[in-house]
Amino acid sequence: MSEKEQLKVQAFFDGELPAKERRKVAAWIEGDAGARRLLAGLQGVRETMAAGEPMAMVPESREFYWSRIRREIEQGDDEAKTLPGFDWRRWLWPVSATAVCFLVIVLSRPISAPETVASVSIDRDTPVVETVQPDTAAATYRDESAGTTLVWFSTDEKPGQKVPAAF
Repeated sequence: MSEKEQLKVQAFFDGELPAKERRKVAAWIEGDAGARRLLAGLQGVRETMAAGEPMAMVPESREFYWSRIRREIEQGDDEAKTLPGFDWRRWLWPVSATAVCFLVIVLSRPISAPETVASVSIDRDTPVVETVQPDTAAATYRDESAGTTLVWFSTDEKPGQKVPAAF
């Protein structure tokens, strides 16, 4: 049996054929054993599906049931339109987690006083700079017009040697 003939039997079974063509196909099915088996198989599938499909029973009428669903959908749309632009509850968890991480990092560092690298004593005429680091020299520049004194420290730094940069 060809695919076209199978589709004719399917259309006959579903009641989709016009009356004139339906009579022709019915006569053809009576004479063809393969078409009769296909029609019987389609009827068996329909009966099995009808028996196995659960019936959903709703206590309300059909119109009331669907109108209630429509009202809930429309009400949900109204609520979506009235939501504020900024919801603080959505940001509460990430902001508080970030604050806790920041506090853990800040409080886990040891608190110690900075090392003294140099001490400056100013005489009446010339400032005197004394460094604590070995092999360190200091140059001083004083600008009288701006009232500024600049002290430049230099060292004979070796690779891998750590030299403090502030005093």
